[in-house]
Amino acid sequence: MEIGQEIFIEPTNNAARYNKEVKKCRISKIGKKYFEVEEMNGTRFFIKDLKHDAGQYTSNYNCYLTLQEIKDKKEAQAIFDNVKKVFSGWKNKLSLSQLKEIDRIINCA
Repeated sequence: MEIGQEIFIEPTNNAARYNKEVKKCRISKIGKKYFEVEEMNGTRFFIKDLKHDAGQYTSNYNCYLTLQEIKDKKEAQAIFDNVKKVFSGWKNKLSLSQLKEIDRIINCA
């Protein structure tokens, strides 16, 4: 991480209620535990996990080093939601061979 490096900030929690747009920002300051970005003056982020420092409140932003990380996270969530739909409810819609294949994949991971 270095000053001038571009990062991507995704609004989460309360901040996502008003605007879900991902911002491209530049790092302006780096300390031992925190860094700041030019576009969000006075807002600091933890270097360790790239999360917004909200004090005792819930973090409103997550930072990512690449835009691809955000796309991958959203794709993984969409796939998980689709898988969850198949397994929710009372009726089994899968054959025994499909269930065995799923069990094999899950137990290998």
